[in-house]
Amino acid sequence: MAEYNLGRVAFFDKGAYSPEETYNKWDFVTTVDSTYLFIGTTPQIGKPVTDTSFWKCIADGKPATLAAAAADLAKEAANSAATLANEKATLAQ
Repeated sequence: MAEYNLGRVAFFDKGAYSPEETYNKWDFVTTVDSTYLFIGTTPQIGKPVTDTSFWKCIADGKPATLAAAAADLAKEAANSAATLANEKATLAQ
């Protein structure tokens, strides 16, 4: 029976992105909030995930991260306002 080299036929999880790692076509990596697929045709090292000649963002979590940060700020503001209101009410008694 003849054998054929199909190359990579599936994505390969390389874990968290590292600029020191060599990446091959179809490797995918994670960052704090997103997932990127290496689309370069030759192995590369040191290419940042923002370089769209080599990487394709396949799961963009940046909007959710920004929304969570905004929610945290709103929570802190609400907690501060509630604390001030409680202090004012206590002083008024």
